Amino acid sequence: MARFVFLSPTLHGRTENHVEQWISFDEPDPETKRLMSLLGKKDIDCITFKMAGMPLRWKVLWAWPVILVRFMITSVLAFVGFRFLMNSAGVIDQILNAVALFFIVELDLIMFTTFAKDMTRDIMDRLEPYRMPAERAKIESFVWKALRQEKSYTSWDVIRRTIRFSRVIVAVFFLQWMMFLGYFMSHCQMEAWPLASPMMRDKYYHDGSLLAWNWEFFTGQWRSKNITKRLWMQGPSNETLCAPHGNAGEIVGCGLPTPWHGPRG
Repeated sequence: MARFVFLSPTLHGRTENHVEQWISFDEPDPETKRLMSLLGKKDIDCITFKMAGMPLRWKVLWAWPVILVRFMITSVLAFVGFRFLMNSAGVIDQILNAVALFFIVELDLIMFTTFAKDMTRDIMDRLEPYRMPAERAKIESFVWKALRQEKSYTSWDVIRRTIRFSRVIVAVFFLQWMMFLGYFMSHCQMEAWPLASPMMRDKYYHDGSLLAWNWEFFTGQWRSKNITKRLWMQGPSNETLCAPHGNAGEIVGCGLPTPWHGPRG
């Protein structure tokens, strides 16, 4: 959305030379009209809309504040939603909670579909995609560069192109990794740093990780902190409700069994 607002044309005046046509009607020929009548279409279906220039004050006072507010809502939702999903144990609960979070992200679109007028929705449905104006010199330069790259390339070029084409996936995995580390730092105690060699360990969380890098190689080894409840009426001390095996606490064995703090018995 921010890229669209930035690249969209800016209308600098209201004179006839600066006004752009944003609505057009393609007059169909008689044969086309006959086919349209057979398909149940009318002359209004020949009307198309396109994006015209947006005044600069609209971009500054309306478009960018909306984008910033949406970015803040999405960031807070990602932070809170990730913690919410991490605290959901069941698979079905995970799916339902993920669908609920997606519903919140699409809430503005749902509100537009529900409350917008029929004419407004019809205009948005007929709106043509915005195409960036391209210069002939840039197109020719891009084509010749692509031809040269296809004829001669090195191993480093292949790796660089693969990373460039997969940069969105790499960014998503990196963001997810950072969210995991942030959650573990808030709720757990570190026992081994991330990216430690898995070959130096004699125990693994999953059996399949004996032949490949396991999950703990990327996130490290963590031990859950004690779950406590603050006693507001009886001083600042906390009451321990749950302490994983190996932690100092009166109540133990309430966490999930892992190779580092297994079940008691």
